[in-house]
Amino acid sequence: MKLHNINVRYSRRIFLIVILALFCAPLITHIYLGSYSRFLSDDFCSAAIARSYGVIGGANYWYLNWRGRFSANLLDALFGYLGPAVTPYATSMVVTAWSIVLATAVARITRGPLLESCIIAAMILFAVLDLIPFVGQSLYWGEGMRTVVPPLILGTAYTALIANRSKSPANRPKLLWVITAGLLTFVAAGFAETYFAVQTAALLFALIIPVAFRRDAPLNKRNYFVLSIAGLAGSLAGGLVVFVAPGNNLRQGTFTPPALPELLSISFRGLREFFELIVFSPGKWWIWVGLILSGFIFGLQVFRRREGSSIAPPRDVWMLVWLPIVGFVLLLACEMPMAWATASTLNYRTMIIPAYVLVSLVICWSYIAGHVCSNLYVLFARRTPAVATVLPLIGLLAFGVFVATITREMWKLRPAFIAYAQLWDERDQIIQRARWEGLPAAVVPRLHNWAALEELEVDPSIIWLSKCVQDYYGISVIPHLGDLSGEADGEAKQTALERQFDAIPKLPGSVPTQLNQIYKTYRGKIGFYKSELDHDQIQSFYLRELAKLGWQHVGEKKLELFHRFTGGTQDLFCSDRVAATLFITGDDEPRLGYTYSITLNWGMSSGFTIGKVDCLPDH
Repeated sequence: MKLHNINVRYSRRIFLIVILALFCAPLITHIYLGSYSRFLSDDFCSAAIARSYGVIGGANYWYLNWRGRFSANLLDALFGYLGPAVTPYATSMVVTAWSIVLATAVARITRGPLLESCIIAAMILFAVLDLIPFVGQSLYWGEGMRTVVPPLILGTAYTALIANRSKSPANRPKLLWVITAGLLTFVAAGFAETYFAVQTAALLFALIIPVAFRRDAPLNKRNYFVLSIAGLAGSLAGGLVVFVAPGNNLRQGTFTPPALPELLSISFRGLREFFELIVFSPGKWWIWVGLILSGFIFGLQVFRRREGSSIAPPRDVWMLVWLPIVGFVLLLACEMPMAWATASTLNYRTMIIPAYVLVSLVICWSYIAGHVCSNLYVLFARRTPAVATVLPLIGLLAFGVFVATITREMWKLRPAFIAYAQLWDERDQIIQRARWEGLPAAVVPRLHNWAALEELEVDPSIIWLSKCVQDYYGISVIPHLGDLSGEADGEAKQTALERQFDAIPKLPGSVPTQLNQIYKTYRGKIGFYKSELDHDQIQSFYLRELAKLGWQHVGEKKLELFHRFTGGTQDLFCSDRVAATLFITGDDEPRLGYTYSITLNWGMSSGFTIGKVDCLPDH
């Protein structure tokens, strides 16, 4: 009999190890794909400021001039100062730390075996990273990830601390634990307003529910309440530091927060969009079914069942009632800061925060439901032991196989990540070489990243990113327009573009700069000029002259650096499929080395409307 029990336990352990491997596979794939991450978008801005002001000075610069997220500012400044060399390792550090902390928290809450806790943790992380719309922006992109993922890790660590100390026999919590609890929530609140809101709301529930429902009170009430109050104090203090930052006023400008009815309307709309993307999107419901089924199976304690176990306490049943209500309020809390600050809903990369909350609550609810039904399972197992044993195994294995198919699809993304990393490295070498040679600018190939983030556009400094890249490298970086030779009538189109360019009158008194000798292209033409005339005189001249040649003026776009108008403008003109862009540098002239530029291109985007070809037939 003992030998039989040993064999059963050994077989179950092998099975659980296989399940763990299946759920860890997508996490390992994320780590692998993340190893091909490079600086993207805002990363250049953080790095440029950190190299100029240092890590602390860089974090302070962003706090005073852009946003109050002091924790994210510090982490961005640190990684910016370290440079692109550490970027490929960021995903592995984050996923590993998150997995360890989450497995620890699950083990402390459930008091179950470590292997089960690791499976549940891997299951939660897999689901969150697969459900969110743009995992690249939330996990692989440095600046995006550092705002939304670290607070989730710190919040999970705080949960593990509460779960552990509230079951400790010690009457009073040590001062070290109280300080740690406050610091964890304080630092976590400094990463994102969205996380601050949900953390504070969760802590309020953590204090109210045990008082209102005594049956749900923890074993060690003193430890629990002291650490909860310390956490709430830390969260409120962190939120205060975020919201009083001078940079918030500069960022919001004259924006007026919406009134309460509109605030609620925007928040509910955001909640609807969240559920449409995370829950009701095609194929997502399989993940939710798998999560609920798996949580229920582990709640039954199938793999650690003991005969004669006591009936589940009534408080578990009540938790099934109030947990969905708490979850709804927490998800609504996630939406409100964005609605209040910008009158808009959450952006895609921030959805990882409510997604983590929802997945964790669903797993928790289904686990409790399984625990409530565990005694019925014991009776069922006594009557039909074979069926009771096989059904849970089939359920977990089916979910694991489904995860394996998703992992296989993720692996197919590998060539795109490798190709982008290689092109990025080549571009970096071109820029460094031009800088060493003392050239005023580097002409580089245009890139298209896997995160759907902004890349360098046709003309330097047309968008804020170009300015950040220039500040980071210390040299102007101009993306190549490409080559028309591979397209139908490519040479004829290029010749026609050059003729159109030459037909445009040049501003009287303007002087071509050295960039005209450096920048050569075969998909259009660009001219860079110095002039003593002011912005209005330059703009008026080209509006008049281009209109005479039949160009249609699409519009003017004021250019900003971190929401500060620099006096620069971009005017877009169309003539059939050919676009003409007049870029006037404004206050950036001393840094860029020219007063204005004229760009002609065919079938491309200059950044006037991000991601959209400038002159389509409907213009």
